[in-house]
Parts: sequence; C-alpha cells; structure tokens
Amino acid sequence: MAKRHNRNTAVSQQNTSVSTRQFVQFQGPLPPPSMLEGYNRAFPGCAERIVIAMEQQSAHRQQLENRVVDSNCKSQRRGQMFAFVLALIILLGGFSLIYLDKDAYGIASIVTAVVGVTGVFVIGKYEQAKERDRKMLM
Repeated sequence: MAKRHNRNTAVSQQNTSVSTRQFVQFQGPLPPPSMLEGYNRAFPGCAERIVIAMEQQSAHRQQLENRVVDSNCKSQRRGQMFAFVLALIILLGGFSLIYLDKDAYGIASIVTAVVGVTGVFVIGKYEQAKERDRKMLM
C-alpha cells in the first residue's frame, strides 16, 4: 500500500508597492490643454481665467514694446536733428573764418565737421550691421 503524504506548503506573499513620479514641463504662454482641463476640474472656470490673463499680459507686453520702439525712433530723430544743426553751425563758422582771412582755422573747422558727421554715420551703420548679425544668430 502506498502511503500518501500530505504536505502543507506555505506560500509566502510579499506586498510590493510601486510609486511613480511624473514630471511635466511645458514652454510657452499657456499650459497644455490637458493641464488646463485639470485646472478646470479643480476650479471651474479657471482655464478661461488663465487664458484671459495670458491675453492681457501679451497685450500689455506688446504695448510696452511699441512705446519703447516709438521712443527710440523719436530719440534717434532728435539726435539726427541736433547733429545736423551742430554740423551746420560748424560749417557756417568755418566759412565765416575763411571769409575773415583765417583760412587755416576755417578749413580745419569744415574738415572737422565733415569728418565728424561721416564718422558718426559710418560707425552707426557698422553697429547696425553688427546688431543685425547678432540677432540672426539667435
């Protein structure tokens, strides 16, 4: 006769927990639509308020940029007018000196005015080209 052995096998169970972390990053003025939906679920109407705030901030920034551009244009125009008037005064002074038989002083005055205006123009164009190149690289 065969004898049967009953074995009580103990099965060990282990509790395992898994945690997951998710890092979400976005770039731009608005969060992605899924995040806006989450805001709306947590606070009804929040997504619309976020979009309105972004639109207002964008309009404000554009208004400031327009002011800066307009101010810079006016400043440049004013500077050009002052430079023109100054160069004209120096040229007239140079011609007056030549008329009064002070040829060396008159010619020096005229040459200084012409070289000064030309130098400012050339340096300005060079700086503009350098700035344009720098912006193209960005």
